Amino acid sequence: MNPADAVATITRIGVAAFVIERIVAALMFLAAYFNVALPAPKATEGVPVEKRTRIWSFALAAILAGFVLWRYQSRMQLLSGLNIAEGKTLDLVVTWIVLVSGTDRIAAFLKAPSAPALQKQPSQPIQVTGTLTLDEGAAKRMAAGQGH
Repeated sequence: MNPADAVATITRIGVAAFVIERIVAALMFLAAYFNVALPAPKATEGVPVEKRTRIWSFALAAILAGFVLWRYQSRMQLLSGLNIAEGKTLDLVVTWIVLVSGTDRIAAFLKAPSAPALQKQPSQPIQVTGTLTLDEGAAKRMAAGQGH
């Protein structure tokens, strides 16, 4: 596979991960807005609502990622696109994990740890030096609306 195909595959996977992430966020927002009580499976009874919401977010992302892989399987194989592995099952599992994890996790993973963060310089007060001359006649003309 040539480098252009690898870039195209990675781009498709990144866009798909972003779309899945936004769809899940929109569905979770709508559920909260309309006060939809997300059912608690027996395994999550007694679990705080915040954690239960994360479980539902993961479940929705997992289902959407599964659909994307089922529909676009031939164009969504991360490891094959990078010429890393030939195993189709491993390739689909890794691609599914990337799609479910979302773009925030991918960006955090790809961020170079050795790159120094830009630090904002502390702001210092502005100091003006010089001489200021007031012309009382000009101030009176301005007040009277005569201009210059």
